[in-house]
Amino acid sequence: MDFSKKIAVLAGGIGSEREVSLESGQNALSAIKKAGYNAELIDVSPETIEKAIGEYGLFFIMLHGTWGEDGQIQKILENRNAKFTGSGSLSSQNCFDKDITRLKLMESGIECPFGISVDEDSDWDKAEEMIRGKSERFVVKPACEGSSVGVEIRVGSQAAVRSAKKTAEKYGKSLIESYIQGKEFTVGIAAANILPSIKIQPQTGFYDYNAKYISDNTGFLFGAADKQLEEQMQQISEKAFNLLECRDLARVDFMIDSGKPLLIEVNTIPGFTSHSLLPAAAEHIGISQPQLCSEIIQSALSR
Repeated sequence: MDFSKKIAVLAGGIGSEREVSLESGQNALSAIKKAGYNAELIDVSPETIEKAIGEYGLFFIMLHGTWGEDGQIQKILENRNAKFTGSGSLSSQNCFDKDITRLKLMESGIECPFGISVDEDSDWDKAEEMIRGKSERFVVKPACEGSSVGVEIRVGSQAAVRSAKKTAEKYGKSLIESYIQGKEFTVGIAAANILPSIKIQPQTGFYDYNAKYISDNTGFLFGAADKQLEEQMQQISEKAFNLLECRDLARVDFMIDSGKPLLIEVNTIPGFTSHSLLPAAAEHIGISQPQLCSEIIQSALSR
């Protein structure tokens, strides 16, 4: 560690994931300090970020959701030539929009669940026709939210379309995807490390906000994938990471359909809470949170 300038951990913000972001920020701040860096946490607003630029040598971004993962804060920092961790503004914007992510991945040959995008002005009869017969159950979710905000599971195409109409009215562009009744895995990437997969076993059968951040009954299993599946998921994760021009860290989520990994989404600012998966995967192979944060910092400073 040879960086003497102050590091600002950016957390909080104005999005729906504010409380999760603050917890991630506090945990990251503690780890960064243990790694020997001079760091402070900033609860982000347009006013605080403008004041902070110029006072810090690096911004460690722990903002989840709107104004953090969607590329807005990255664009501000880029325009001021400030150094920051994580993906750039365009990559962040593309990954935050699950529809854009899905289309880019499928164009490159990476398989994703069947799905369509809708918005407030969609032809709902046509939407129902497009998804009819594709699945018994469907996942309806906002295209641009995280932490399972606004996600619903519906039985039948008509129920899915009714749900999607309400979701689009509340959140804007939304997705209707086939529900995959299979195992759920996630693969983390941090600095140069492709981390081991984690199998997620929510008690309720759905990895929702409560299962992610509150419940202590959600199961997280290492070594649950056989060698072939593990290699497939890690290879796909690395390919998606590079294709989407991600940097420093990300988490790639999969559902397994008849033994085949289908990529669900790429999260460019994974959580650092006590329940978060990327730090847990790093710890599993002997990378402590202070070391993990230090590697992310050094990766960002090397640009």
